[in-house]
Amino acid sequence: MMTNVKCKQIMSEINKVRDKYQRLAINNWAKANFKGSIFAGTGFGKSRVGIMAIGETLNRDINANAIVLVPTVQLQKQFKDEFHEWGYEDCLDRVDILCYQSAYKLLGKHYTVVVCDEIHLGLSLEYRKFFKYNTYDRLLCMTATAPEEEEYRLELLRLAPPVFNLNTDECVKLGIVAPYIIYCLPVNLTVSERKE
Repeated sequence: MMTNVKCKQIMSEINKVRDKYQRLAINNWAKANFKGSIFAGTGFGKSRVGIMAIGETLNRDINANAIVLVPTVQLQKQFKDEFHEWGYEDCLDRVDILCYQSAYKLLGKHYTVVVCDEIHLGLSLEYRKFFKYNTYDRLLCMTATAPEEEEYRLELLRLAPPVFNLNTDECVKLGIVAPYIIYCLPVNLTVSERKE
């Protein structure tokens, strides 16, 4: 059985590796003039990357502001909690955290930095209105899942070209994410579900 001390040592090493790659992702984004997409597996810590990008920007400029765009209300709350977890809670008064469903209605707003979480879910024709009718200096898009539709892939490439890519299998090899097994289970659909 593993002791608490041994467990803490292992977690410390994992966090060092994760931190190294998170900082590499942010540096790549900075080298791309603060405009780009980070593709990284679930468990990599994309939320921390986004928060560090916002925190460092806002800490350098007292007039700077930011917005985080997310697909769900649950992620809105999670992002707010993460600002506290990573020591950037003092920035929250200058950060809006909105769902894509609300953000696309904004008009004429300007943000110093925009962070889009799960961007593959924020590229519909409606949600793109946020980028059309508002301005920003920096854009960081994050996802573990590349958009499936060609139109959405091209739109993301136009908005924020890839600056960092570390898929889930690579995260597992680095020890950042636990190994996993995929099971394919058959699902019986009703007649009406099959028609959909």
